[in-house]
Amino acid sequence: MPTDYSSKIDRKNHLLQIRLDKGQKQRLEALASASGFKSVSDYVRVNLLNPSIEAKLNRIVNLLEDKREIK
Repeated sequence: MPTDYSSKIDRKNHLLQIRLDKGQKQRLEALASASGFKSVSDYVRVNLLNPSIEAKLNRIVNLLEDKREIK
């Protein structure tokens, strides 16, 4: 599976629906717009599928702690 989620080869044809209250939807739309995204879907896709460096570092720390407990 390609790591480039925006590849034109892989069509985005699977639907994911979530329920939000009005305030959550407005906040999500504002975040997408402020971040320069053309759509909320693009914003959500990027943020869900590309973990931040902080998330990656936390995962590494957790793995190291787990390994230390095994010894």
